[in-house]
Amino acid sequence: MTVFLSMILICIVSLMCTLLQSARMAGSGWYLQTALNSSLYSLMSKYHREAWETYHIFLLEADRKEELEREISEYLDQYLSSDTVYGMKKKKLAVSDMVMVTDERGEPLEREILDYMRYGIWTEAGKEMDLDGLAETIRSADGIAAVKTAYQISSDHVFRLEEALEDIRESLEKQKKYKEEGQRELENCQGRAFIKTGKKLAGEMERMPALSEKYDKAAALLEAELDASEQEAEQQKEKIGEQAWTLIKSQMDSYRSYTDKEGERRGEVERIKAQTAENRGIVEAAVEMAEETQEYIDSWESDDDDDELDEEELWDDVRSVLNRCQIPSPSYQKGIADKKRLRILERISKMASKDLLDLTLPEGAKPSLRTMDMPDFPSGGGEGYEIGLRLTGAGELADRALISEYAAAHFLRFQAGQKEENKEKGGLFYEQEYLLNGKKRDRDNLHQMVKKLVGVREGLNLIHILGDSEKQNEARLLAASLTGAASVTPLADIVAFFIMGVWAFAESVEDVRALLKGEQVPLVKRDSDWKLDLDELFRFVDNQEEIHDSGGQTGLDYGQYLKGFLLIQDQAQRNERMLDMMQYNLFRNQGSFRMKRCSVGMAAECTASGSAFDIRKKAQYRY
Repeated sequence: MTVFLSMILICIVSLMCTLLQSARMAGSGWYLQTALNSSLYSLMSKYHREAWETYHIFLLEADRKEELEREISEYLDQYLSSDTVYGMKKKKLAVSDMVMVTDERGEPLEREILDYMRYGIWTEAGKEMDLDGLAETIRSADGIAAVKTAYQISSDHVFRLEEALEDIRESLEKQKKYKEEGQRELENCQGRAFIKTGKKLAGEMERMPALSEKYDKAAALLEAELDASEQEAEQQKEKIGEQAWTLIKSQMDSYRSYTDKEGERRGEVERIKAQTAENRGIVEAAVEMAEETQEYIDSWESDDDDDELDEEELWDDVRSVLNRCQIPSPSYQKGIADKKRLRILERISKMASKDLLDLTLPEGAKPSLRTMDMPDFPSGGGEGYEIGLRLTGAGELADRALISEYAAAHFLRFQAGQKEENKEKGGLFYEQEYLLNGKKRDRDNLHQMVKKLVGVREGLNLIHILGDSEKQNEARLLAASLTGAASVTPLADIVAFFIMGVWAFAESVEDVRALLKGEQVPLVKRDSDWKLDLDELFRFVDNQEEIHDSGGQTGLDYGQYLKGFLLIQDQAQRNERMLDMMQYNLFRNQGSFRMKRCSVGMAAECTASGSAFDIRKKAQYRY
């Protein structure tokens, strides 16, 4: 019995010791985990206060990993020194898996912004406008504007080709005029006058190879440009949308119809060139014969008073040679009947490639000339604007809307009447414009923004015209008056589309003028919203102020259009430029501040020794 009880007691004591040791191990582990968590939280509480107050994001400046390890170690030592139960001693502590705000092209920044915006700070996503419709409309308008610009360039080449054909026609008309004048001079026995006229005729014929070459080059450029325009259109087809594509495609086809007939005209030009070369030889022979005849007449002396020189018969021989010259008559019709008004429209079209800022700024407004000068841009200093909207669901669009609202609330933009004292010395005025364009100068960013707005409004206005039969008829009537007898050819359709594009551009300039004044312009216009009459185009080019008040109290204002562009901007590009702007503004007060040294999360691992064993724990934290 004694032995039995002793053995039972040994088992019980062993079990109790095991339970106590297990509890000690578990307690040591929990204590170390709590201490490590608290130490890491204490470190992360030292976030950049100005970054939070200005941009409502948490950033921890982390110059060196060793410094962070030292700070965590100091916090951890305080916890371990207070341990009177487990008696643990720190053996090793290391910081690992640091998440920098610039990682993955700014994805951690996007996450912080969304966290801030979601937690009751802003809950109006989608209330002001149909976000999906806004994004698709801007994408479509951007594609339409690109196609329109490409075909406007093709229109320029069409007009140059028509000019080359007109030059050939005018040369042939001059040749006919000189020939008729020479025939009259020969009939009147005016040999010296004919010699001068004949040389003018031969000289005019000498121009034909150059005129033909000019035509060939213009035709080749048109063909190449049209191919490029069609490629551009195919690339933009997905963005444009089915309905808008159908409207534009019908206009694009007129260009191909025009070039399909170009083979016949090219053959005719070659025949004219060959016939003119033959005629030139005839005229030069007639001039040479006339010079000999005139010399004979001048040197003729009669021995008989009754013997008279028959000059008419002599000049008839020259005239018979000249009559062998048959000036060809081109079968093609005159393409442009009203060059003056077409030149005005071309001037308006070319305004799109010039500085639109001076054309659209409100009266008395002067753009800021401030420049952002700072090293180590998180974005790398890249410029331009990339569309990157690839929606996978409503959630992504809502996230984009939240970030657009965040940008509108935390970054400045152009406003009418903006004064120098409205911003601290050294900062940019047009921060949202920088997010979209990436240029270092305020004026450059505003200029690029104006170009984008004009382009989008141009695309939307063009679709409005193409969908309005009354406006289309007005454009076609004007095209008919500009092309004259050629109004029944594909050229008239090309000129009509060109007029529609110029009209849409002029209306878009009026729209942007209104937006920069602080007024509103509907995204998609109705007939009542349209302001610019077709007749007013011909005084638009010399008008530096609004022809009409294009804005109102309905539609979107300038800031909402910026939100629309931010909504469809490439995410990585947008995130990196927000980092640029944040760094620049914080850098001006703290010269050592760099986003690339700012962490938004990290992990720490610690190994501590107990009385009889080592414990390893890991803690992580992310804002």
